[in-house]
Amino acid sequence: MDLSKLPVAELIQRCIDADATAWEEFMRRYNHLITSVVFKTIRRYVPPTSTLVEDLVQETYLRLCARDYTALRSYNSEHENAIYGYLRKVTSSVVIDYFRKPGNRPVPVVPIDAELFPDQPSTAKRDNRIDLGRMRQLLEELLASDPDRQRDLAIFDYDMSGCTAREIAQMLNMTTKQVENRLARMRKKLRDRLGPEDES
Repeated sequence: MDLSKLPVAELIQRCIDADATAWEEFMRRYNHLITSVVFKTIRRYVPPTSTLVEDLVQETYLRLCARDYTALRSYNSEHENAIYGYLRKVTSSVVIDYFRKPGNRPVPVVPIDAELFPDQPSTAKRDNRIDLGRMRQLLEELLASDPDRQRDLAIFDYDMSGCTAREIAQMLNMTTKQVENRLARMRKKLRDRLGPEDES
């Protein structure tokens, strides 16, 4: 049987049933997407290497199969193209979880001017850079007494990985507007703490 025209829902069910041919078709359709998301998400933390990309692509497939295919069983959409957004979320989560582990935590540098001071003249902010680790540490301190601290830190992590507000909302069972409001609130806290002239 030609599986290339098989609907996504049926293909996933065959994968859950451990159909090797279905898995080959799944990889043919989506391996490039998974690899691309892994590469782009790693790049938010450290320069990607082929070994790390391959390892996290493999880890993504393991995540899809873990606990009796829980991630695949959780996918439920009548829209064929929804699978792309779903796989992007699963894949980015795998990479984020990897860099959350103590032994894997990087010290990447991101431009806080673009993230926090978008309206400042570029000449005034060219040196305003801070490593992502310190930015997150500051945010942890700023949110120390916030009852939604863990959720907001998760929002921050997903945002830094390149996920959209809509994707974050779907992952955390929130509305897109709620995510946007929380991100705006966190950015304001960081701006107030750092100030546009902070270069440390």
